[in-house]
Amino acid sequence: MMRSAVAGMATALALDPQLPNIWRGDAAAAPRLRAIPSKNKVLASVGYMAMVKHQLRRLSRGLAPQPDIAPALALLH
Repeated sequence: MMRSAVAGMATALALDPQLPNIWRGDAAAAPRLRAIPSKNKVLASVGYMAMVKHQLRRLSRGLAPQPDIAPALALLH
């Protein structure tokens, strides 16, 4: 249970690095990735992981996150 909470927080921070500052004013704030409309759980999981990695790469280059990126494009980057 604890691992999923930590993973969820890491995903949220990848989407918005300023989230701790936002939480001080609004504890309910939570950035979200675009939904993946796939019934195949494996493909959806791979897509989400690719989108989060894409966000982390962008942040490491000093670029703003792109939470609306398509999972296929994130996989190609």
